[in-house]
Amino acid sequence: ITSLFTFQFMKRDERDRCMENIKKSLTPDGALVVSEKIYTEDSNMQNMYEFLNIDYKRKSFSEKEILDKEQSLRKMASLFTEKELISYYSQHFKVSVFWRNLNFIGLVCRL
Repeated sequence: ITSLFTFQFMKRDERDRCMENIKKSLTPDGALVVSEKIYTEDSNMQNMYEFLNIDYKRKSFSEKEILDKEQSLRKMASLFTEKELISYYSQHFKVSVFWRNLNFIGLVCRL
């Protein structure tokens, strides 16, 4: 099962129910592959990540498009630190980090 940048927009109780359904659906050799945006508690690093991300988006989007998306998503996202995110998924699965890029992380979660 794959989820890319989806769970971060779900309320905690919805996410919990979804995790239970995923655990029931996975075969013994299956996995949940999940990627999410995270934040860091170091404000300097967080600012650097955000500005680097904006610089990357400028290659494909206008300033207005970037700002509009940022404002709309900010209200919906519920982000964790890396430690919190791994701790959350570890309540349900055995977790391995397979990817990191700026303030984004990818996890493989197995039963």
